Amino acid sequence: MIIANRFYLKKEIGRGASGKVYLAKDQLNNSQCVLKIFKDEDEYQMENDVYLNLIQQKEEAYQQLYIDSGVADEFSYYIALKMLGSSLKQELKSMKQKLQLSQIIQLGQKLYKHDEA
Repeated sequence: MIIANRFYLKKEIGRGASGKVYLAKDQLNNSQCVLKIFKDEDEYQMENDVYLNLIQQKEEAYQQLYIDSGVADEFSYYIALKMLGSSLKQELKSMKQKLQLSQIIQLGQKLYKHDEA
C-alpha cells in the first residue's frame, strides 16, 4: 500500500488507541521511515500541532525527525518521521543469549538517561 503517492508501507510495527505505526519506505529519497496513521482527525491534528510547534520553536531534533504529514485517504491521516534506528524490541530479539541482571540494569540506566535528555 502506498500513502500520499510517496510512502510504501512495509509492515505494521505498532498500534495504539489513536492508530497504527508502520515501517515504511520514503520513495522520494529511498530511505526508511516510520508512518503513523491516525483513525481520528482530532488525534492527528493534536499530535501534528505538537511537532509543528516544536519545529517553529527551532527545536533542531524535531526539525530533523519530521518528514511530512497530511491526509492519507478520506478516512485517515498520517505523520511521517525519520527512522532513528532499530527499536529496543528488535535489539533484544537479535541477541543470541539471555541478558544477565547486570546487563538489564545497565540498559535501564541508559534508557533513563536518554529519556531525561
